[in-house]
Amino acid sequence: MAEGGDGSAQDIQQPSKKTKSEVWAYFGFLKNAEGQLIEDCYPVCRTCRKQVSAKGSNTSNLMAHLRDHHPRLYSQCKPILKAHE
Repeated sequence: MAEGGDGSAQDIQQPSKKTKSEVWAYFGFLKNAEGQLIEDCYPVCRTCRKQVSAKGSNTSNLMAHLRDHHPRLYSQCKPILKAHE
């Protein structure tokens, strides 16, 4: 799996607010120089470190990113999400 950046996947932290969707297990936010989360509507994929738009905590783009770029992860996540509908 490719990583685009100096940090590792451990540098990507969960959002500070409670999230409902399991897709957030595959995404998170980077920290600034002071160690605070940068929650700017652009979470980072833990696999490829690409930023994906998620304005208003909308997870549609996050799911589309998994589907298009990480089909194996998407297939793992999709049954979990359907079970919670």
